[in-house]
Amino acid sequence: MAQTSALTHVLERNKRLQAMAATGSLPANILARLSDTALRPYVTDLKNNVHRDGLDAEYSKDEIWAGKTAFYIPSAFKNKSKIKGKTTEKTMYLENGYSEFREVQGLKNDRVYLEVSSDLRNAVGSENTPNGHLIGITEASQVGKYLGNKNKYGVEINGDKRLYVATNQQRSDLHERISMEIDLITKEAMNGAR
Repeated sequence: MAQTSALTHVLERNKRLQAMAATGSLPANILARLSDTALRPYVTDLKNNVHRDGLDAEYSKDEIWAGKTAFYIPSAFKNKSKIKGKTTEKTMYLENGYSEFREVQGLKNDRVYLEVSSDLRNAVGSENTPNGHLIGITEASQVGKYLGNKNKYGVEINGDKRLYVATNQQRSDLHERISMEIDLITKEAMNGAR
């Protein structure tokens, strides 16, 4: 009985909303409000999944030679390279590759973390469009970095590789936030229409 009553309430509410939409009396800022209350936290979740929590992958362990200028923390550079029996000031030999490169600088390497300079993280954003909302890379200078990481570490979903993937809980939270905000907007619009 309560379920029928709730369904009747939703149907009546939808009829009133359709009438309000037809007369142009719904608030014009619905998309902006949904963006602020629901989408921004979702974008933060997506960023944290990749940049803070790391990806379930490993860094390359192929040996490399790195110059001092490649180091994020220059004091971690140690003159370890030998060329024909001579020590050189220009490169550091890292037997375990990029994984060791991160380790000697005190950076985590138990998973793949795409957080060093924060440039890519800061370039992930959302934009309102006439037809909805887009989440993507907002800085042209970061598109190559994003595409390279997506191709290397992306998750295959419906034939498309994606770097920023939400968990089931994050998707559920997004739907809940949207639903709550739509209910609030609806109540405000209906109270104002009386």
